[in-house]
Amino acid sequence: MRKKIIFSLIAVVLLVIIAILVKAVWMGKGNALSTAEINGNIFNVEIADSEFSRLKGLRGRENLDENKGMLFLFEEKTSPVFWMKGVKFPLDLIWIDDDVIVGITENAIPAESIPAEGIKLYSLEDKPINKVLEINGGLSEKLNISIGDKVIINIAE
Repeated sequence: MRKKIIFSLIAVVLLVIIAILVKAVWMGKGNALSTAEINGNIFNVEIADSEFSRLKGLRGRENLDENKGMLFLFEEKTSPVFWMKGVKFPLDLIWIDDDVIVGITENAIPAESIPAEGIKLYSLEDKPINKVLEINGGLSEKLNISIGDKVIINIAE
């Protein structure tokens, strides 16, 4: 009987450790201490730098505070495709090559808002990039963010 209790306790501890590790991998470096600054505007960003965290993105959230965002990091320059599945509010996608904005997609609409004939895909096919910053829809225009602007990124460790 005592061996069963010890075995059960060890199993529970191992499951908790596995759950913590899975959450860490899923969330990437998802702390709010990382920042992206554009023209003096500072956004507290969650980092999506793993396949899992990039896939999850802002899915399922009800809203995003004005000074927050999600920064997608790619190890190599690529032409990623975004599709807004499960996102409940419009976003501006700021396409960044190293530290320069090379494209802006304003007010990308949630997939659920699009008629059933298809899902809208967002990308910059002709410009490989290594970062995408998602912020609330309309903020790029409101804050006068434009192509050619520099982005200063500070990633908390």
